[in-house]
Amino acid sequence: PGTHTCYSTYGYVLLGAIIEAVTGKPYAEFVRAEVLVPAGIETMCPDDVFAIIPHRASGYRLRRDGALENCALVDTSHKTPGGGWLGTAEDPVRLVRALMRGKILKEETRTLMWTPQRLKNGTITGFGLGWNIADERGLHVIEHSGGQQGTNTHLVFAPDRHLAVAVLLNLEEGGAKNLAMDILAALAGPAAAAH
Repeated sequence: PGTHTCYSTYGYVLLGAIIEAVTGKPYAEFVRAEVLVPAGIETMCPDDVFAIIPHRASGYRLRRDGALENCALVDTSHKTPGGGWLGTAEDPVRLVRALMRGKILKEETRTLMWTPQRLKNGTITGFGLGWNIADERGLHVIEHSGGQQGTNTHLVFAPDRHLAVAVLLNLEEGGAKNLAMDILAALAGPAAAAH
């Protein structure tokens, strides 16, 4: 502990189990009440392979020869805290807005969440509590990516500029991070776009 850091979906699944044990509520129910409703997010929900979910996008991948095909089938119900939510690109932007306005967390908790952790040897990890923290293209950004069968996503925001961009692609390894950063830099202005 404290000597290195390693992101893992399993770590977030474990955190979800802890939340269920402490609150006595199913994880998705807790997230809906404590995060989605305060953030004004109405359509986001855990993926369910058996449910009819209106407007659910199909996922794709590129074969080695460059041809597009359906992605492998996936049931994400075993890892909902670590990935497997469905929503629109507006949903993560609403999350950022709610976090910035103090609707979900106290300011001191949010600051802790967005502060890069430091290892025992003093090395700064560039990772807060669930978020990557970096300086990219002349902007201080907080970001998180996602990817699994049929999806590639990236949420990035520059809190000092009050800008947030979410890109959700239904294509594995589709370049969501680069696209999100290009959009954010364009919104931030010529100095950021030139980097």
